[in-house]
Amino acid sequence: MRKFKFTKERFALCIILAISVILNFANLTIEGYGNGYYAAGVKSMLMNFKNFFFVSFDPAGFVSIDKPPLGFWIQTISAKIFGFSGWSILFPEALAGVISVGVLYYIVKRSFGEIAGLISALCLAITPVFVATSRNNTIDNLLIVILLFACLFLSRAAEEGKLKYLIISLALVGLGFNIKMLQAYMIAPALYITYLISSAVPVKQRIKHLIISTLILGVISLSWAAAVDLVPSQNRPFVGSSTNNTVTELIFGHNGLERLSSTNGGMGGGPSGRVGKSQSKEFKNSLGKNQSNSQSGNSNAPSGMTHLQNSGNSNGWRFGSSTQGPQGGPGGQNEGNSKNQVGGPSGNGLSGSFGGQTTAGITRLFSKNVLSDQIVWFLPLAIFGFIAAAIIEKLKFPFNNRKKLDLVLWIL
Repeated sequence: MRKFKFTKERFALCIILAISVILNFANLTIEGYGNGYYAAGVKSMLMNFKNFFFVSFDPAGFVSIDKPPLGFWIQTISAKIFGFSGWSILFPEALAGVISVGVLYYIVKRSFGEIAGLISALCLAITPVFVATSRNNTIDNLLIVILLFACLFLSRAAEEGKLKYLIISLALVGLGFNIKMLQAYMIAPALYITYLISSAVPVKQRIKHLIISTLILGVISLSWAAAVDLVPSQNRPFVGSSTNNTVTELIFGHNGLERLSSTNGGMGGGPSGRVGKSQSKEFKNSLGKNQSNSQSGNSNAPSGMTHLQNSGNSNGWRFGSSTQGPQGGPGGQNEGNSKNQVGGPSGNGLSGSFGGQTTAGITRLFSKNVLSDQIVWFLPLAIFGFIAAAIIEKLKFPFNNRKKLDLVLWIL
């Protein structure tokens, strides 16, 4: 066993982690419940296992949240342990932010040394938008930390040519899919290309490894979606923001192609409120039942939540005890747009609609808007660092060492 030495680099890492802890956790309660739509879902999920498994938005188990379950399962477990509060919901996100800083340091240090790792960790820890997501319940940081671990294991797989590390990497991406669906796959091209160009094992073996790992990725990614879609619709909540009451459509519709187009009506922390034509009658009938229940003394309202009045949607709940955080509201932007559409819950407030005022599209991050202002903070440093490292390492085939492989991974 190697003796632990407290070097100045490790002392610097402790300082950076302490900064991250302070930025993520300090006065966390002022954020209230964060996005009220997701917080209401967590409250409902605490009530019974059915609501928990199907990530039900409302206590009656009528409609689900417009996201997969893993991130909200973690938030619900936190609320179960510490009691339901804004702090307990935000705690997993803030903790994931701190862990992400440490993981990024380790990944960069493995290939480029401790100084580079410290600079990377510090940049991540103090980036304003990263701190903002660490203090919000929109589950972005849980996805970030999962994908950072996926990159770490992919780096090991490409370096050593071992199937087990590749399987772990893509399995983690599959878990990320169950946090924010197709967003987790944004790093998949980088993972596949990096492993393909590595020279640790013959190319045929690399392809074989990728096929096996991809099958595992698909199974993990679609496990919950398949389980939900196989349950008869009358025995589960309506899939929020889907047009045909299936998670499959939610994956490729609201959480897929709509994110690349300007036709997405739902902005930010709530679903678009669409209900498919074939389902609208069933949706409205169920909505009427919930309305009659709520009017008889708010019998379904969870503690600390009150029914929204005069909102145009009888199935909405909000937190009556908190005025600090954005409140979840119903009826989103699509309410009443069409006779076949019924407004669904949607988060109100900045935390749920960050970037929602920008035009959706592939160039969204690079147009002049609030999102591009966030991405350019350290972009020049990253570009300069890559060019310098590529020149020093003579980035060309064969990719037979850790630095070359990680340079390709990060630039992709």
